[in-house]
Amino acid sequence: MPVDRIFTGYDVVDNNYFCERASQIRNSRLRPGYGGQAASEIRNLYGLPENYFLASARFIEKKNLPRLIRAYAEYREKPELTGSAPWDLVLLGDGPLRETLNSQLSTLNLHANVHLPGFKRYDELPVYYALARRRPRQHN
Repeated sequence: MPVDRIFTGYDVVDNNYFCERASQIRNSRLRPGYGGQAASEIRNLYGLPENYFLASARFIEKKNLPRLIRAYAEYREKPELTGSAPWDLVLLGDGPLRETLNSQLSTLNLHANVHLPGFKRYDELPVYYALARRRPRQHN
């Protein structure tokens, strides 16, 4: 590849960091004297449901989050697809579409099932990734 076609991106993600930290959190146990917290305790501390899908994005049109919410609403309407109680959706982030998304959640009566904890710092993200059951694939 020609050198002039290679560049450094600005939205680079350290996947190893997230993988290692998420694994540590998932495998944590209560250990007196070691300061460890069980994953269930961490889940309670962050107010996370037992089972949830996770999406993390800027709340902008390009991310098409209203479509994700519509798809989630359809999923909840078809309990035969889940095999058990439907999972919640945790949507991390913030941006200009926050009010639009809140309105959509009201219209679809999903406020009890879709959690919007807001923007989270880089060092907080592994908790959400570790305890999520699935992350919807997102294409830019």
